Amino acid sequence: MSDMSKWVGGRTLAPEEEPEYLKDLCAYLRKQQVLSEPIKNEDGMMTCEIVDDEVAAHVADIIEELYGRIEKLEYELREAKA
Repeated sequence: MSDMSKWVGGRTLAPEEEPEYLKDLCAYLRKQQVLSEPIKNEDGMMTCEIVDDEVAAHVADIIEELYGRIEKLEYELREAKA
């Protein structure tokens, strides 16, 4: 799992740290787990399983997509200024 401890503490990220931070954050989100919906087993007891958190993984996908778009726009802006 990604080590997010190096990013905690309320500090401000330098622009050059943003890609590494977002990579670590997305890796962390993809490894999140939650309890499944309760299921009645053979004994009649309700049980849950630990499953991957699909919403957290989807959020990681969105973060990566949006960051990619930002990088592309920044590149296009630099090219337009040149």
